Amino acid sequence: MSTFNTATQASAPPWVRSRAVALHIVSALGAFAIGSAFWGAVSDIAGLTAALAAAGVLMAAGLLLARPFPLRVGADHEVTQGTPWDELFVEAEPSPESGPIAVEVGYRIRPGVDEAFLDTIAQMKAPRRRDGATFWRVYKDLGEPSRYVERFIVTSWADYLHQRARATVADRAIETEVRAFLAEGESARMSHYIAER
Repeated sequence: MSTFNTATQASAPPWVRSRAVALHIVSALGAFAIGSAFWGAVSDIAGLTAALAAAGVLMAAGLLLARPFPLRVGADHEVTQGTPWDELFVEAEPSPESGPIAVEVGYRIRPGVDEAFLDTIAQMKAPRRRDGATFWRVYKDLGEPSRYVERFIVTSWADYLHQRARATVADRAIETEVRAFLAEGESARMSHYIAER
């Protein structure tokens, strides 16, 4: 349990570490409670010897899960906060509860790298969703085939500000890879929209 607790704390970014530890403890103690009730019922039905033997066999079989689902401690770059790529330029900042907020990031990429670009930008979905986006998708501009738009939606302005603050160094590394596909002299253009109706 100490190893699990350490891994949980080390693999969660600082902004969510306390929640991650709390969920880990609830999951572990909940499993203990449910397991106790289950094996107690099994021992009532099949007897104590059969219940202990079955539990031992299943516990040994559980070791087979260690290979496909290894316990991994998060690397520093996966949990260290990164600085946002773009400054937040808005004419009038909305109230924290306002929303939903749609964010678009436009990319004009070099010719012939479309598939590699799409494979790389697809890695942005997990961090965006993890940090609060309820929707994420990449669109190709039909009028300009070298232009793509990444679009994601966040519930409120406060959630979007939290999302920006939660990004890690690893997330920024993915963004750096994505921006490496930009055509010469181009930069990613970020736009923010707020729902009015």
